[in-house]
Amino acid sequence: NQGTGGIAIDGMPHRNLIINGNFAICQRATSTTGTSTGGAYNLADRWKEVIQGGGTVNIAQDTAVPNETFGFSYKWTVNATDSSLAASDYYNVSQMIEGFNAVQLAFGTADAKSVTVSFWAKTSLSITLACVLGNNANNRAYAQDFACTTSWQRFELTFPGDTSGTWVGATNGSGLRVTFSLASGATRDFSTGSWQAENGWASTSQGNFMTNSSATFNITGVQVEVGPTMTDFEQRSYGSELARCQRYFHRLGEVANEVVAFGGSDTTSNATWWFQFPVEMRAAPTQSENTVNLFDCLYNGTSRTAMNSFDATIISTLNCHMLSGLSSASLADNQPTWLAVDSGGTGYIDFDAEL
Repeated sequence: NQGTGGIAIDGMPHRNLIINGNFAICQRATSTTGTSTGGAYNLADRWKEVIQGGGTVNIAQDTAVPNETFGFSYKWTVNATDSSLAASDYYNVSQMIEGFNAVQLAFGTADAKSVTVSFWAKTSLSITLACVLGNNANNRAYAQDFACTTSWQRFELTFPGDTSGTWVGATNGSGLRVTFSLASGATRDFSTGSWQAENGWASTSQGNFMTNSSATFNITGVQVEVGPTMTDFEQRSYGSELARCQRYFHRLGEVANEVVAFGGSDTTSNATWWFQFPVEMRAAPTQSENTVNLFDCLYNGTSRTAMNSFDATIISTLNCHMLSGLSSASLADNQPTWLAVDSGGTGYIDFDAEL
């Protein structure tokens, strides 16, 4: 595809507003079982599963791909069916594009630009599913259907720019929501083909993927770009894509004996550690960890003692985080200490600034 002045549009970098559209980055997990009611980032970075209903799904980073330019796809498998959807039921996966990245669309103004969503997808059954764009205020949405079959297909869906509604501008809020709907009751669905004042993420004409036990849905190569033309999927380096993901979520640990932070003791049993994030985060993150005693306090060169607790977050900014913790180590005041994963290598600390 040639742009003005003979510039190859396919070669233009940073045109894909989606992060991790090839599902290569999975900091949290590469598979989950029995995912059910709730909205959570369970698997692939930047992709949120939003589920309400009696059904459950297994989710995995899958190696089934449409061609050799992709290494992974994102796969849903029906675990427990929901063949009779209540009005309030829904099953979808979505990504919220940050306002700083989506502002170029100029939605909500007379200069609103069209946007093209492209992706590869297949299912274990022939079914109509929906792709929906929406705003952060949940009062503007546009749905389009796509007919999925058992063979990989590349879909191209062009949406006109929305000149109405309230859209987040150049901020770190949610500028555009992109949703793939696999099933929905009547509360969240609406007709396709136009921007509407709807709090919805499904179409009235789509099918119910959750009807069939063990049904599968695979998707990869998701791209959202300005304009009415689909271009080749933008292949970015793994390191570049990981850094983009780490603006929203960063996991430390899961490597045996890895030192994750440096600090010093406050008392004979308490220490404080400082973390420098690899990239500036979207907002000051929320910290969580799996199990405290999977971390050790290192001191006196070779001494190490399992942690008893992480007491408090002292400082949390866009670029760094300070944490205190308690162990049974015999420390001296102001003694240098290190926080490390234990020899089992399963401890981790998460820093979450997702939209």
